[in-house]
Amino acid sequence: MSNSSGMGLAFVAAGAIASMPASAGPVTVTHAVTLNTLMQQGNSSTLQFDLNNFLSSEGYSAGEVVGGTVSVFGFSEASYGAPQYGSSYNTNTYVSGYHNGYYAYYVQGYRSCGWWSCYYSGGYTAWAAYSIADYTQLSDRDVTHVDAVADQMRVSLGTSTATGTADTIAYSSSAPGQYIYDGTTPCYGSNCSYTTMYHRDRDIYSAVYGTLETTQALDIGALLDLNTDGILGVGVAAPVGQFNLGSISFDLVVQHAQAVARNGLGASDVPEPAGLALTGLALAAALAAGRYRRRAA
Repeated sequence: MSNSSGMGLAFVAAGAIASMPASAGPVTVTHAVTLNTLMQQGNSSTLQFDLNNFLSSEGYSAGEVVGGTVSVFGFSEASYGAPQYGSSYNTNTYVSGYHNGYYAYYVQGYRSCGWWSCYYSGGYTAWAAYSIADYTQLSDRDVTHVDAVADQMRVSLGTSTATGTADTIAYSSSAPGQYIYDGTTPCYGSNCSYTTMYHRDRDIYSAVYGTLETTQALDIGALLDLNTDGILGVGVAAPVGQFNLGSISFDLVVQHAQAVARNGLGASDVPEPAGLALTGLALAAALAAGRYRRRAA
């Protein structure tokens, strides 16, 4: 009888201890927001992200966020300045035709006499034709398009700041285009050559562009901001150049409130009040079983 009662109390104690809930450890939940905002040089903005609905869908509240990171993504496109026209090169000049030119010469007069009379012819100016070569001139020219600005994205989160800078350098050139007529050199009179000029352009592109990215941990300032009302402010600025703000990703470390120590975020787990009561009951049952066995002995 006495042994069976002690065993029964022991089983009750063991069952009570076994029924205590295990404390839930921290987990990471991810939420991404797509943006499409052009940030021009000198502009800045503080974006407010309400994360309450997202956290609620994951079974947590804003006060249960204990850490995490925020990643901001942008893209810097090439923004070329005014085209710069270089000097002509690869100039090729060749004979492309002829036209007649004329030059004047003086024919001396003369006197001719016969037995009966004399004939006198005065001098005069005569013109003679000759062939004059005409030319065609072809040349190439480079038109340079440059974006030498390394665009920057500056992100403020809590009390910290991070900067992403475009660092992809690209260089390319196009094939020369069609020849463009530039004009014909003037020729005054008939005894000069004509030169008809053409050029063609080749576009050359040089740019700094690429992805802009920053990743920052939630510091104490950002955590307090988020824990207060579930709304997190993220500042974005374009100190140099311009870029397109693409998206933001939140990787939040969350832990249920009953598993967070009362003396600060991220401390070791403490049991729930109900778990404490069950533990007390189990210990009391074990003590009672020990006393019963001593009396029975």
